[in-house]
Amino acid sequence: MKALMFLPLFLLTAVHGMAQTEAPRVSISARYGTTPYERASGLGMGIQYLHPVGKMLAFSGSAGWMQGNYVTTTPIFAFTNREFVVNADASALINLVPGSRYHDLYLGGGLSLMHTIFNYARDIHSVGVIMERHTSTLPMLHLVLEDHYALTDHWALFGRAIVRSTIQERDVVRRSILESGSAWTSGGIRHQYAVELGVTYAF
Repeated sequence: MKALMFLPLFLLTAVHGMAQTEAPRVSISARYGTTPYERASGLGMGIQYLHPVGKMLAFSGSAGWMQGNYVTTTPIFAFTNREFVVNADASALINLVPGSRYHDLYLGGGLSLMHTIFNYARDIHSVGVIMERHTSTLPMLHLVLEDHYALTDHWALFGRAIVRSTIQERDVVRRSILESGSAWTSGGIRHQYAVELGVTYAF
């Protein structure tokens, strides 16, 4: 019975904690990750807007780009496959350390849209290499872990790791080697990984 008497107080405290306003934040970061087709290393940049809802919950929207190159060497030729990736993410985040003074460590997930421009060798033969451009735009799911470490009232260090996935392989690119008469696939898009490091400004 006594426990029931404390229940309204507990609920009011929880609601008050959720209702506390937190300053929205903008982050800009450098990005390192893998390209979706060749799984090559890529570099780029990202920007994020994060809107906290109390100490425990936040929503964010982010966008960014990345480019990676992969050199293929054959007995006759060497050529470069290039991938340019643009993505947009919408996330719901839970703060794992709501009582921390300096850290906001968020874990969450959401939806992504990824656009890829893939320049690759379609045909390889004794005369030369025929390059082709393939574009792909796919919806994806993602999981994200990010940390904001406060330096001042307005500035913080920002880092995050994100994995995006289509669950099943999509948009497989097929290539052929004419002299041998064989054909092989490079595979399609399934997973894409990235880590970011930058700074955050809280309004």
